[in-house]
Amino acid sequence: MRDLDGWLKETAWHKPYWADIHAQAKKLGSDGCTGVPDWFLWSCLEHDVHYRLHKFLSGDDIDKRTADYVLRVRVQQGSYLGAFSPVSWIRWLGVTLLPAAKRAWRSNAAKILLLCSLLSGCVPGGLWMHDPSNMTPEQLEKYKTMGYRAVRCATVAGGPPIGGRVTSVTVPMDSKAEVTFGPDCTVMGVKLIP
Repeated sequence: MRDLDGWLKETAWHKPYWADIHAQAKKLGSDGCTGVPDWFLWSCLEHDVHYRLHKFLSGDDIDKRTADYVLRVRVQQGSYLGAFSPVSWIRWLGVTLLPAAKRAWRSNAAKILLLCSLLSGCVPGGLWMHDPSNMTPEQLEKYKTMGYRAVRCATVAGGPPIGGRVTSVTVPMDSKAEVTFGPDCTVMGVKLIP
């Protein structure tokens, strides 16, 4: 992003942007402000989106340092104290210095590579989820040659998706992945094991 501060000012009170953040955070299962009160909740949701996707909603890449900076500025934008907001600085120090925040950045499910440009059924910038049984032969071949495999919900293996829900998650072929499915085959979580 070329003009980060300009973009932060432009989107500070832009309702469509925040509606998109809320929708994306919901899809990703954001828990809001982890470990602290949900003051300035919108900033935590945006931070969760950045941490999980490693991207801005625009699709531009974001690094941890920038994601943490955006969190601090968003809290300052919502505070009467502006740049002097103690909450902004405390939260920024927490996500900058605490080992748990560093682990969250490294281990999130966003590291699963996307095939959004190849097939439908993805969460933009996040997990690519699709039932391979619905792919055309050309899509399936490209999918395999690119080194991906599907982890499917055991209760529907070989069957159609349940009620249109996602029944598989695509992961790199050489990765070990733990995928947690709910009883209705909704994807509850993905953990890549290095």
